[in-house]
Amino acid sequence: MARSGKPTIARDIKGHERIVRLFVERRDALNDLPEQYVVANDQYYANYKTHKKEGSKINKNVNQEYIPVVGGLVESSKVGRDEPDVFYKMLVKDTDEHSSAFHGNTHNISCEMLFVRTDKKQLYKRVFIVNMKVQREYYDLVHSIKKDELEADANTRLFVMASRSNMLHDFDLKKIHQKSLRVSNKKYDYEQRKKIATPRWANHFEINKIYSDRIRLNKRDGKNTWHVDHKFPLKYRGEDGAEGSGLHIHQNLHVVLRNVNLKKSNRRVD
Repeated sequence: MARSGKPTIARDIKGHERIVRLFVERRDALNDLPEQYVVANDQYYANYKTHKKEGSKINKNVNQEYIPVVGGLVESSKVGRDEPDVFYKMLVKDTDEHSSAFHGNTHNISCEMLFVRTDKKQLYKRVFIVNMKVQREYYDLVHSIKKDELEADANTRLFVMASRSNMLHDFDLKKIHQKSLRVSNKKYDYEQRKKIATPRWANHFEINKIYSDRIRLNKRDGKNTWHVDHKFPLKYRGEDGAEGSGLHIHQNLHVVLRNVNLKKSNRRVD
């Protein structure tokens, strides 16, 4: 038996049409789902006036205004499965139409969702939204130099100057949220190795400065001209055949040309 809500179905359900139809029309017939499918429940708060939605139980550890998105991915642990590095795709979301008012225009929403295991991977990028206050003369100078370019480029230059000059400045953190990124298995495995190789004492500010240098150089010389290279690769084999692992710390990072990095591959450079 279906719920009273109006189900939202993902665009691509090829190969799952029968299960999706049963979920929508005959929920009581899903007692013996094939192993790769799972039904999960979630609850969140929605303000119908501001359209703000938050408080998802499935994504309670994700610091953002986010609820599971139809067609999107969630980690297996979010749907009650213990499968490390495995993700599940939401095929259908059935929202309860009879949500009760919580406070003013904010409603407590409940929903039931159908997921399927997928071989696709997803990463989360932490995004910081900040305001930066700088001395007026610096602001006017940079924007006059960059007057023929996007305002964002001028503001980026001010951010760089904040760490490399005596310019007086102050930051005001407005918000932190996670942005989901669909990636290849190779990219996912690399980011997981990098995460494991990052010690708690790593200086993330210095690490980010190196990656910012790469972005600046690639803007100047063309996309993907420069790479950030680990001097001691995250996983390498020395000339004597011995294997090792480098750390993801700023002392082990430098910016090199793309062909230099590709030629080096996973060999250790002393």
